[in-house]
Amino acid sequence: MPENPTIETIESPYDREDAVLDEPLHSEETYEHYVAENQHEQRRKLSSLLNALLAVLGMIIAGYFLVLAVLFLLGWTAAPLPFASATEDVVVEETATFEVANFTDEQLAAQMCMVIVDSQQSAGFSSLTKEGVGAIVLAGNTPSASFAKDVASAQSDAAQSVQAFIVSDEHPDQVGRLEELCGTVPNAKTLSKTKASEVETTIEAYGNNLQEQGVNFVLGPVADINQDGAALAKSNRCFEGGTDKVAECCQAWCNGMGNAGVATAIKHWPGLGSFADVNEVVTAYKPWSNIESSEVTIFSRSSDAADAIVVSHVIVPDFTENKTPTSLSRAALSYLRDDVGDDALIITDNIDMLVSAGLVPSEAAAVIESLNAGADMVIFKPNGKQDVVSELASAISSGTMDRTDAQAKVERIIRLKSNMDLSPKLGSKISETK
Repeated sequence: MPENPTIETIESPYDREDAVLDEPLHSEETYEHYVAENQHEQRRKLSSLLNALLAVLGMIIAGYFLVLAVLFLLGWTAAPLPFASATEDVVVEETATFEVANFTDEQLAAQMCMVIVDSQQSAGFSSLTKEGVGAIVLAGNTPSASFAKDVASAQSDAAQSVQAFIVSDEHPDQVGRLEELCGTVPNAKTLSKTKASEVETTIEAYGNNLQEQGVNFVLGPVADINQDGAALAKSNRCFEGGTDKVAECCQAWCNGMGNAGVATAIKHWPGLGSFADVNEVVTAYKPWSNIESSEVTIFSRSSDAADAIVVSHVIVPDFTENKTPTSLSRAALSYLRDDVGDDALIITDNIDMLVSAGLVPSEAAAVIESLNAGADMVIFKPNGKQDVVSELASAISSGTMDRTDAQAKVERIIRLKSNMDLSPKLGSKISETK
């Protein structure tokens, strides 16, 4: 047999002590490849997790909106029949009752009337609110002890739930209709020496006292420019200073009352500060251009803060029609409407002065003429010989006063009342939200 072949032992270089490794076990490129693959795998797993979470979140949101949709449908269409019927009846009743187009001529006429009544006779306020009179203007300085109770009772009796403006013209040092019940407030002369913020705070506190008694409207502040020796100056009813100061005080005064929920009517447009007696029909001693650049400027700048403007009976020969007071002048009231905008109420001062001056034959005639000229509401004191509301209603029926115009005035009145929570919203507003 042949000899076994010699098996040579192959010596591994790794076994040699002097061996030199030419290359590492893994190259640098291979290592980076492994790292990249690992990072990619981590990102893939994270992406899968996020997708799963988003899918779950999407299902939750979809379920949420599905539940809302079901509840909405159930609440809208599947409510118990008695509840659904009651809701529908209320909407129909309010829409029918408070659509001004459906007002009778008597209802329209009553809302435009501001009737003067002594505060001692507050027990009789209900007879006026039941008639639907727009406002009760307080006279006298000694209110009944039951005044607040009487006002609350009268308002609860208001026709169509449209409450009346309970109006006072609080002027310290001369007129303080409710001083016995509400305390006193500094006069305009004193207030004008303080900052506007102090005027606002002081008047707000007093306005809160008025609200407690049921008074929701004040004929004030006086925006006339103070003139030494004139009636308004003697009674300290004018703010002192130039047009800027007076306008600033008027705005602060209105803001204070507004904060208390009391409406305001700046007066006596276009300005009576220069006259000795404000309770008469007077003729301006200066041209309209001068009045426009002084007193009228104050009213214009203050009107945004006020709810209404009281128009006086001053005659301005080069502005109003021949010997026509501003309260009866179409030119004057048209100018004022353009200046103050559509929302503000235009109120004619006590028209008894016009009757006394022989410019109109009766209260009813003065009311009709003033409203036709552009006023929204007219202040008067019933003389017991005539029913102004009835005569005004007849004027609407006969066309002496345009019914559409009367409706626009009453809508303006009720819009303010509804903003003060004295009346339901107008029918058209209720219909929009049905």
